[in-house]
Amino acid sequence: MMTTVLQLLLPLLFAWTTLANPAQPDKQADEILDKTLAAMQQSGVIQIGFTGSMTGTLLFKDNSFHLQTDGLECWFDGQTQWTYLPAHEEVNISTPTREEWQLLHPYALLSAYRQASDCTYVGRKNYHGKDSHEISLRPTRHADITRITLIVSTAFQPLCLRMEQSDASVHELVVTDYHTHRSCTPDTFRFRQQDHPQAEIIDLR
Repeated sequence: MMTTVLQLLLPLLFAWTTLANPAQPDKQADEILDKTLAAMQQSGVIQIGFTGSMTGTLLFKDNSFHLQTDGLECWFDGQTQWTYLPAHEEVNISTPTREEWQLLHPYALLSAYRQASDCTYVGRKNYHGKDSHEISLRPTRHADITRITLIVSTAFQPLCLRMEQSDASVHELVVTDYHTHRSCTPDTFRFRQQDHPQAEIIDLR
């Protein structure tokens, strides 16, 4: 079965949100995470290109997003989610829970990680020619996730997210492009049937 974004990330978030309360915070790590989240909030519509365990583009603003990868295209307007599977020529319509939609939303995902993990500042490093900060996030009790490494630039833009699991598997997302204040319309975050007239519509609400 084709691995989708949800299939990859759902077990990761489930493990993280079932952790105990975080240990004594690392003030420097918390400060960098806070500034990264604040920079996202102040950047309007953000467009990210990424590669690694999956390759694609993501456009997001507030609670809305538009994701496109080789295997699927997904829209969420803050209430309804449309997932287009080109291999099957079908569109699944759903009303996701908060846990489900935040899997695909960087701001919500980082917020969840920050609140349910022990964050440690690893140090400054040169990442692909960019001066950056490295932060380690670890569970405070046994979980499927053993470690998450987050790398952000000194301008507080995410550069890489690396997730290590207890079965020794590793998933990594590398940001290849990061653009802020992009233009869009409300339709950007909604499925347009006229663009895929042959797709079968499956309403799961």
